[in-house]
Amino acid sequence: PWFDWLKDPLKEYILDTVSSTEFLHSHIWRGDKIKLLAENFYSNGTQNKDKGRIARVWRCVQAFHLMRLFKDFRYYACTHKEIRLTQ
Repeated sequence: PWFDWLKDPLKEYILDTVSSTEFLHSHIWRGDKIKLLAENFYSNGTQNKDKGRIARVWRCVQAFHLMRLFKDFRYYACTHKEIRLTQ
């Protein structure tokens, strides 16, 4: 079912992510290449059913958002004393 999600429900989310300045200028991946893979996948109404390429795009999108989450959490942890990581 993941492929069906990537074809339509997550299309806008993926394209917005790979088009963001922060994603494009990442030092971890070639944002321009990943963006091109995503745009090619969606170019013909998702007629291009290359699961391998869109899977690579999806992994980078997930990593990007996970890194942003940890970055936000680290900022919060450094600015709020009441946060606890263990019980």
